[in-house]
Amino acid sequence: MSPLHQPSCVAMRRGALPLPLELFLAFKDCIHFSDLRTHVCFYKAHSYLAALYDGGEHADKFWQRACWYSGIGTLHRDDVHDLRYWRNIAIEVVECDGFCAHPHCGEALLEYNRESA
Repeated sequence: MSPLHQPSCVAMRRGALPLPLELFLAFKDCIHFSDLRTHVCFYKAHSYLAALYDGGEHADKFWQRACWYSGIGTLHRDDVHDLRYWRNIAIEVVECDGFCAHPHCGEALLEYNRESA
């Protein structure tokens, strides 16, 4: 079972945040752009935390930058004009492969991409 779907994560998503939102904003700002897996987990932890990422007119630029820093790009045929395009890519990559234990997949592959980018 993916850590994103653990019972403790699901319970937190439904309740109130245990700390003020300002502290979570400070935590978010300390996560490097290239740590895509942590950003996605933080995003999915609670709807209030998701609002930290989705708020503002340049929300997708954040996800685009995080994907690029992780070595994830697009193909020319992709619809990059969708306002949630890069966020959806980030979430899909982490949900599908972000926690794979294979040595050439998951976080190991994201780390390799970061170093190669």
